[in-house]
Amino acid sequence: MATRDEERFAELLTEAIHTVKRRQARPIAVIQDELMYALGRETGNPVEYWRKGHIPASQTEFAQLAGELALRGHLSREWLRQFWGCTDFVGLAEVEAKIFLQEEGGRPALPQKPYDRLIGRDRLVEQIQERLAAEDQRLPVAIDGMGGIGKTALAYAVVDEALARKRFDGAVWIREEPSSAPGAVAGGLTYAGALNAVALGLGIHEATGRSSAALEERVAGLLRAQKILLVLDNLESAAQPQSEIAQRIAALLGPHSRVLLTSRQRFVHQVYHIHLTGLEPAAAGDFLRQEAEARGIDHIAAIPASALDPIVRQTGGSPLALKLAVGQLAYQPVDVVAERFRAVRLHASESDEYARFYRFIFLPSWDLLSQDGRQLLISLTHFAPGVGGTFEAIKASSGLGTDLLADRIDELWRLAFLEIGEPSISTIRYYLHTLTRHFVPSDIVQISAATGRF
Repeated sequence: MATRDEERFAELLTEAIHTVKRRQARPIAVIQDELMYALGRETGNPVEYWRKGHIPASQTEFAQLAGELALRGHLSREWLRQFWGCTDFVGLAEVEAKIFLQEEGGRPALPQKPYDRLIGRDRLVEQIQERLAAEDQRLPVAIDGMGGIGKTALAYAVVDEALARKRFDGAVWIREEPSSAPGAVAGGLTYAGALNAVALGLGIHEATGRSSAALEERVAGLLRAQKILLVLDNLESAAQPQSEIAQRIAALLGPHSRVLLTSRQRFVHQVYHIHLTGLEPAAAGDFLRQEAEARGIDHIAAIPASALDPIVRQTGGSPLALKLAVGQLAYQPVDVVAERFRAVRLHASESDEYARFYRFIFLPSWDLLSQDGRQLLISLTHFAPGVGGTFEAIKASSGLGTDLLADRIDELWRLAFLEIGEPSISTIRYYLHTLTRHFVPSDIVQISAATGRF
């Protein structure tokens, strides 16, 4: 006999409703009313009652509720299985088949999708595609540029498009963060860690029991026999020189496999080099408006482009900086935000200016956070950037209750501190951009503590 888990049911229901809220940019009360109409209830609305952990008594109504939430929130099979698992109802397979009419394609697993719609990079995506497809050019493709400029987003688009065109049999994505790169060692990625991660990505599950030479031979054999695209992302913080890791991994490639690299540092060995700069002004303006629409900040659409120009220019077209600007525009007039950005010039070649720039645009966003929002942001630094944690894990880490946590997730997301993974890939995960994660403990908290602004 299955047992009920009312607390987990309340968490999953609340999380799902807030996911719908972020996707549709509509008030929760409206979403809950629409759910009731969809369930055929003309009077009364028990959603608030259900969100306190009271599971619907009717299996039919529960199945309808699950289906509506999955459809409106683009939620995954994994979410449905967890949601259904909180009850003692039977018949999950039939409900799952009805909600998800088609199986997900057998595409290789990629990291969290780092954008809704990639803007301003179409030419670069095609340029890299052509390079990867060239049979006579097997140099690694290396993308470098300042933090927050969109290197990972560009790499993701390249890999996604290459797999869609069936140019490769699969992809293996390795980040420098130890927790997101199987086989990496504490303190940063090494060649041995990268080799082990590639082996695991290729299905060599007994990799840890092999000698380095034997593992290299096995990996090289698979890379010669298949068309694999390897991605080494965020190499600037690796424990060994990034060029050494890249060269040794590239030496294992066969005639049809390729490697794609990203780093905030320039690569000094022989590569096909892409130095990524900010978005062009027109694309930056489009990006800013897309972010505003995604976060339900409707008034930005009515702001003349000329009023936004100072923000577009002073961000240098950095997508991360533009996201933070959008978050500030949700709470402050455009002239206030624009004036602040006028005071900060970005020179990507000067590390001190770079740090100053981010300090000045992060701190105003930090000041807009509630106390609980700050607590949540700090607790999120314990999770790997780009990987993050589930609602349940973050609740345990932050100490916030279900409803308060959902509200604070919305707050952080609206201010662009928080990213949300695509729920159709796996259970929903919430994570920080790499820069945000490292900036919070190193600058914001210390400055706030020193000035009494915490």
